[in-house]
Amino acid sequence: MEDLLGKIYGRLTVRRFSHRDEKRFPFWECECECGATKIVQHYNLYRGKTLSCGCLQKERASNATLKHGMSNHPAYKCWHRMRNRCNNPDALDFDHYGGRGIRVSEKWSTFDAFWADMGALWESGLSIDRVNNDGNYEPGNCRWATPSKQVRNRRNTRVIDTPWGKMAAGEAAERAGLPYRLFIQRVQAGWSTDDLFLPRLRRSSSP
Repeated sequence: MEDLLGKIYGRLTVRRFSHRDEKRFPFWECECECGATKIVQHYNLYRGKTLSCGCLQKERASNATLKHGMSNHPAYKCWHRMRNRCNNPDALDFDHYGGRGIRVSEKWSTFDAFWADMGALWESGLSIDRVNNDGNYEPGNCRWATPSKQVRNRRNTRVIDTPWGKMAAGEAAERAGLPYRLFIQRVQAGWSTDDLFLPRLRRSSSP
């Protein structure tokens, strides 16, 4: 049996071996682009017979009725994943979203409504982010953000006092022109706020 771990088939990424059935056929656990998990037989993956958790077939069936013509647009995929992680208990990241009470505004139950509110500010490479990480996906609490900005907005992001006010350590390091790892070393070493932002010393022995 060929090892499929880590390989991608359509929208599915193979995450781990699952089991063998009573006929000894192997099955793999896969993560779909939409966030859902699906157990797929080895043969169906290898031969390209299964390419998604089922969302691909649903999209193809509904595309004929979509008026916006944006089913392949990155923003549409962001909207789809946003709703999936809040509404689908089988999504891998459901516990961090729907599982802790994060909801999507009823107004955004259709992509057309979502795009009407958010489309004007969309740029390539950005994805949807919440200003208040404990708030819902809704108008007034969402923005388009870069991956690095989203990392800074996570619940476990370290927030520190700076001359510019409280902010994430990553943003503070960027403002100061310091490497993030170096900056965190200073924070963990207990450097004072004044010393944290000193220019990088040339001696490698000193942070």
